[in-house]
Formats: sequence, C-alpha cells, structure tokens
Amino acid sequence: MESNGKSVTRNGEPTPMKTSAVIWGSTGTNNQHAYFQMLHQGSDLIPVDFIAALKPHHDLIDQQRALLANCFAQAEALMNGVQDASLPTHRLFPGNRPSNMLLMNQLTPASLGALIALYEHKTFVLGVLWDINSFDQWGVELGKTLALRILAELEGSESAGQHDSSTNALITRARSALK
Repeated sequence: MESNGKSVTRNGEPTPMKTSAVIWGSTGTNNQHAYFQMLHQGSDLIPVDFIAALKPHHDLIDQQRALLANCFAQAEALMNGVQDASLPTHRLFPGNRPSNMLLMNQLTPASLGALIALYEHKTFVLGVLWDINSFDQWGVELGKTLALRILAELEGSESAGQHDSSTNALITRARSALK
C-alpha cells in the first residue's frame, strides 16, 4: 500500500479510509444492556467517553453514588476484562478497551457548553486528520431534498412511484395508515 497524502491506495485504486466516529449514549445504567456487551466483547475496538457529574441536582446521594460506581466499574471492566481460565469461553473478554473518563463537578450550563465545544473540536480535528470537511453534509442535504418530494407524496399532492420499490412501498403503507 502507498499513501498519496490524502488516502491510502491499493494497486493504484483509492481505498476508503475508516472515518466517522459515532457519538451516542444514554443516561445512567440504562445503556449497559443496550450496547455495552458490544463494547466489551465486540469485534471492533471502540473508544468510549464516560461523562459524569459528581454532584447531582437532587438529594438522592445514595443513587448518585450507585450511578458513579457503575460508571467507574464499566471503565475498569473495559480496561481489565476477564481472562479467568476457569470460566467458560463466553464469559471471557480481553479488556484493553480504550476509554476516557470526563468528570465535572456538577452539570451546569457552562460545563454542558464545554462538552459541546469539546466534541465540536474533536469533529473538526478528526476531519483535518482525515482530510475531509466534517461539516459538509451532502448526504444529509440529499435526504432533505428527497424528503420534500416524499412529503408531497404523503400529503397526496403528488403521485407516488418516482422512487425505488422499497421507498414506494413505505410511502404507500404510510399513506394508507394516515387516511
């Protein structure tokens, strides 16, 4: 493989570069069963940012301690994993999964603004490193353009049928349900 300065090539053909970190999450312990198994034992190594406020805006201190304990424990579990040979294979996982722990004293407008600025900066810097404009959204723009036509079809002002069979079927089903 050679590098042309912008993308990696294979036999002279551009090879897509893996980009686009995904930012998603949940509050409290709700997320543990939804996707943490993938983070612990999945085939892809996915860095995790844990974000926690130390002091709550409520008086349920015991609940806050339990939430913080779960947050810290998941980070520890991602780091260390389980390699106990006495356990069945499905209970083993490698650990060495990267994570960051972002602690704030309390969630305030200023700390929330700092988090938003942090992730905006991350988006910009990764775009620079990958030589892409992270703020060009041509796929999103295409979706918006298509949505205008589909909306007119759902409203009945245009006839359906100008799309692929899957989208036409969705429009037909939605029109029937919305009558």
